[in-house]
Amino acid sequence: MTAQPTDDKAASDTLDGAQASAPWSDLFALTVEFEVAQSDFERFLSLLRDNAARSVEVEPGCLRFDILVPEVGQAPRTVLLYEIYIDRAAFDDHLSSDHYGRFDAETRAMVSRKSASSFRLLEHAKWPSRI
Repeated sequence: MTAQPTDDKAASDTLDGAQASAPWSDLFALTVEFEVAQSDFERFLSLLRDNAARSVEVEPGCLRFDILVPEVGQAPRTVLLYEIYIDRAAFDDHLSSDHYGRFDAETRAMVSRKSASSFRLLEHAKWPSRI
């Protein structure tokens, strides 16, 4: 159940009934989709796993870093990332980190296509228990 606005100001700060001042409203989320040559896929995943692990270990602003790959039986070419940061500044810190810089430099030639989309978290089904 989402919170309902109690006055005109709260109503203007809502989107689909969820208050913009919810604890998660400043979180910055993004998806990144990579297309990688099959011959580079396993090496790319190894480097990506290292980058993801370092991100959640050493970046206090990185709350989530999920790596999604095609189901078994599908040609492994596409990788989708789902990342959540405490805010846009934390994501900017991620982009300037040494481990991201190494990942980007080592994988750039492996990637034939990359697209990213950023999002504002509207609802979090498990909040406040955990992210």
